[in-house]
Amino acid sequence: PLDWADMELVIVPAQHDVTCPICLDTPVVPRLTKCGHFFCWPCILRYAASTATNGDGNFGSWRKCPICFESINTRQLKSVYFSQVEDFT
Repeated sequence: PLDWADMELVIVPAQHDVTCPICLDTPVVPRLTKCGHFFCWPCILRYAASTATNGDGNFGSWRKCPICFESINTRQLKSVYFSQVEDFT
């Protein structure tokens, strides 16, 4: 197993167009959370800022993933490259 901190880019095979679950559009500069969900970089930053509590709007502060509610940190998000494949078999 690889350590999450050692990874810089995650290549994800995809058979169809991928969409950000926040804006429902093609991801712009996609980022992957440690729990395995991906979002547009601007969308997840906006989400993190909008869920700030008690004035805690720091870039690296912890939030809950909008999909599964696991703890995520914007500093730990990884870049994603979607590689289009025709068939997984």
